[in-house]
Amino acid sequence: MHQERIYYINSRNRIDGTNSDFTYKIDINNIEPDRIAVLQANIPKSYYLIQDNANSFTLDENGTTVDVTITAGNYSRSTLKTAIQSQLNSLSPNGWTYGITFPTASTTVDDGKYTFTVSGNSIIQPSFIFNTTNNLFEIMGFDIGSTNTFVTDSLKSTNVINLQKENSVFIHSDLCSNGTDNILQDVYASDISDFGNVIFQNTEVDGYSKKLTTSSNNIAHFYLTNEDGTPIDLNGQNWNMTIIVYKRDTRLFDFIKSYAKILSK
Repeated sequence: MHQERIYYINSRNRIDGTNSDFTYKIDINNIEPDRIAVLQANIPKSYYLIQDNANSFTLDENGTTVDVTITAGNYSRSTLKTAIQSQLNSLSPNGWTYGITFPTASTTVDDGKYTFTVSGNSIIQPSFIFNTTNNLFEIMGFDIGSTNTFVTDSLKSTNVINLQKENSVFIHSDLCSNGTDNILQDVYASDISDFGNVIFQNTEVDGYSKKLTTSSNNIAHFYLTNEDGTPIDLNGQNWNMTIIVYKRDTRLFDFIKSYAKILSK
């Protein structure tokens, strides 16, 4: 009996869910595998810098708080500045006025940070509070889960702002166990242009394989996140991957080596 089987997964052919988080019919009965691995994947970089499920932080003005939500989409340093400033001024509980500046590289040293200012606040200093469930803190140049209070009406980003889309996409599945998580494969996307395609080809299949959690289920769950576990929204675009389930033995190692050689040509 063969102890390996290859499956072609297309999120468009899901049973339920979305392109980013779905259940899929996959029959792995009648074989006795114990490992699973992604052979190749094609994921569109259609997700935004700021996503609908990860686009807010809290403004605190003397104990009165309000959630500041930034419209999902892609931004430059200038357009993000305009969006945040507009929301701060629109949502300020006390009608305070906020401004944002950043260095102009042609006239001064560019440190890659925003400087936030406030006026009309007397001596009271507002704060920005970032949670641990989205990456807006990173985009704006602050630390995860941090509270950042203005000093003498000014606040500078702690870190360089990050306008790069997710550098890594993590494929999760309930078919696998990696000890403390269910990450089936991480895929690097930092050198892919916006709206391009993130391509993964596995040249070391057994090394990237994970323990298969079941060999008697015909329904699997797959979903995509960033490195912080925040879901990634592909904005309606489908993605594809090829997976292999197998029983780890000497004969299969020969198959894996042959497959790796084909990919490397």
